[in-house]
Parts: sequence; C-alpha cells; structure tokens
Amino acid sequence: KQRALEAELLRTMEFYDEGRVVVVTLPLSLAERLSLTEADMDDVSALGGVVEGTDCSITMKETKDGAGKISVRTGTRVNATRACAALGGGGHRAACVYHGSLADAKAAILAAVQAAVEE
Repeated sequence: KQRALEAELLRTMEFYDEGRVVVVTLPLSLAERLSLTEADMDDVSALGGVVEGTDCSITMKETKDGAGKISVRTGTRVNATRACAALGGGGHRAACVYHGSLADAKAAILAAVQAAVEE
C-alpha cells in the first residue's frame, strides 16, 4: 500500500514559484481506492520535502467531513506559521484546516505562502 501511495503522490505532485514550492495532494478518493488508514498516511507530509530544488512543501489531505488538513514545511525563505495562520491555523504551528473544495484551499494556501515569503 505504501509504495502505491507514494507512487501516486509523486506522479501527481504540482510545482509552483519556479519549482520552489511543491504541493502534494491526497484526495479522499485515493485514500479510499488504496484502503488507507491514518497510519498509512502519517509520513505523507515528509514526501514533498525530499524533492530537490524545493524549499516549501505543502501537503493537503482531504477528510471525510468535507474538509481537509494542510501541512506546510519550509526552509528559511517562507514562514510556514504565518502562511497557516492566514488560513486560521490548527493542529500545530505549520498546519491548518480547510473547509470547501480542494481547489479553493490550494489557491488559498498558495497565496498565503506567497505572502509569507521572507526574502
């Protein structure tokens, strides 16, 4: 299961800001198709951080209640806490919860990350 999950996430990664920002999306449909448990998805947030040339990894996980979780991991260029706080925060300082569509949440977190750049 883990290999199938990682292969799909690597295949569907999206890059922004000249390749410095990577977005890893785990839609509910994928979790259901692979019969994933919460334990199976624990390390997903680390996946984007190993992509060469990136300094900001955004992981988005859709949940069953029509919402989702966002985790942001960054280097020194982006203030993850500030980006997540712009969306209301939650969980830990580099995380937030979203309600609504995955596409709208992605647009919102990308805008928040851009605003949190500390160059």
